[in-house]
Amino acid sequence: MTHPAEQIALLKEAIAQLEAHRSILGDAAVETALSVLYRELAEARQQITAFSSWAMEGERRQVTVMFADISGFTPWPRKPTPNWSALC
Repeated sequence: MTHPAEQIALLKEAIAQLEAHRSILGDAAVETALSVLYRELAEARQQITAFSSWAMEGERRQVTVMFADISGFTPWPRKPTPNWSALC
């Protein structure tokens, strides 16, 4: 599956090539092909817009955070031992 931005570039190139060959292919053939390409171009742009708005909004979730003060715990990690990560 092609990334929408790459797909847009490919569609624009195909559109330009069709327009460049209009005199050879004829208006009817070019217009038929262009209608499909423009529809796909609009869909690719819509995908980018939808993704951008989702990415900008982010995702909200409810979380619960618990803080605890365990006696004697604070000085313990200040001098990590080789096995310190295994203890956590």
